[in-house]
Amino acid sequence: MESVLSVKEMKEIEALTLKELKLSDVDLMQHAGQELTKDFIKRVKPEIHDVITVVSSVGNNGGDGLVMFLELLKLGYKPKMLVIGSVDHATKSFNYYFNQVAQETKVTFLTKDNDLDVQRVLISSKYIIDGIFGAGLSRPVEGKYLDLIRYINGLEKIIYSIDIPSGIHPDNGLLFNESIKANYTGVIGFYKYGNIINDALDYHGDISVLDIGLVKKHDVLVKLINEEDFSIEAKKRKHNSYKYHYGLGYFIGGSKTMPGAINLSVLAALRSGQGIAHVFQENPVARHLEVIYEDINQDIDFSKVDSVVFGPGLKPNIDHYQKIYRDINHSEIKTVIDAGGLKYFDLDNIKNPNMIITPHEKEFSDLFSVGVNEVEHHPFDYIKTIVDKGVTLILKGQTNVIANKKHIYLYQAKNPGLATAGSGDVLSGIISSYLIDDSPLSACIKAVLLHSKAARYARDTYGEVSMIASDIINHIHLVLKGDKDELSK
Repeated sequence: MESVLSVKEMKEIEALTLKELKLSDVDLMQHAGQELTKDFIKRVKPEIHDVITVVSSVGNNGGDGLVMFLELLKLGYKPKMLVIGSVDHATKSFNYYFNQVAQETKVTFLTKDNDLDVQRVLISSKYIIDGIFGAGLSRPVEGKYLDLIRYINGLEKIIYSIDIPSGIHPDNGLLFNESIKANYTGVIGFYKYGNIINDALDYHGDISVLDIGLVKKHDVLVKLINEEDFSIEAKKRKHNSYKYHYGLGYFIGGSKTMPGAINLSVLAALRSGQGIAHVFQENPVARHLEVIYEDINQDIDFSKVDSVVFGPGLKPNIDHYQKIYRDINHSEIKTVIDAGGLKYFDLDNIKNPNMIITPHEKEFSDLFSVGVNEVEHHPFDYIKTIVDKGVTLILKGQTNVIANKKHIYLYQAKNPGLATAGSGDVLSGIISSYLIDDSPLSACIKAVLLHSKAARYARDTYGEVSMIASDIINHIHLVLKGDKDELSK
């Protein structure tokens, strides 16, 4: 698991490092530039004769670029140096290294009068190192900076970004008008929020986190996880057992116009190992031979159920469904609230300590009666607000957020094929299956990982464009079998 920090947390860690190790800003910049150079050479693999241009503004991110220039020079490369901004307004650390660079080469400055000189430098380059903003960006990209970023992207050169591609907001991963589209990014010390969420995946290229010797004395709340961090093996089954040993699940949802959602959910649960399942829906029609179908308008006995999925395909504003939700909320039943069920979820009246909600971004913003744009700009503020009420959350998106009061985990499936109708319903069913034996947080983590892995195999079979939600279900068994020969076919 990798720590993920806000810019404020990163600055605190840098300050602590300087104090504890008795270093200066110049020393820390040198460490960063040296590690960035090693990473650039290792992953990008430039030849000694290749033209490399370092593009820096006059902040600390640009200073890291200056150190990279000097390190490349020592190694026998002949890099070029392009600076945007006035050194009169530069940081002290930047000027320390700029004076060394200016002794070694003619620095090209971007001004109103030398566009052609700048273009010649960039066009002649095979590689461009982006040291324009990084984590120092605090306002939208405009003017000559915006023009430069657009020009660099249009050249289609191989770009290596320092820390964060310039133009990505470091605390929320959103575009600040325009961003460098990097092929590689070297992240300094620890991931920042801007490396992971919202638009981040589409702009970073291949990412590596670089250890520059920062001191980290306290644990951080937000962590990036991967499949190796948790086991998603199939549950062990005993010979002397029967269906109820593996969980009774209730699946409440579906309507005349949306019967598929709840059926995707229940089938995913059974494929993931749940023992027996009842679907409660409007005008029930048996769609799976293995499932018991009942009318949602009857009274539902929750006394023996192990897990509940409430919401896929459910209509809003119906009194009977409100009563069902109220019964769940006043119990301790492990429950997944998804899709239509979120219309009944009351953020200010949460009684059930085992409640899981699985909204996508629009559904999440609706819970707070704010626009999606507001949530995108301040995601962790809203995430913390909701989990502090005792709810376990999966916020679905290009980066999944899995959180409770004590932990916030981020996971990137890196599969645009998941943006297909019903994939969230499949996830809710997988969670239900894991809830039989696991805590809400553990069930959510394992379910997201299983869902993602099955979806990857579905993508490999059908492609990102053609895969559909039921294809994810159809690959769950291969993941749980761990049959590498089957999976490689």
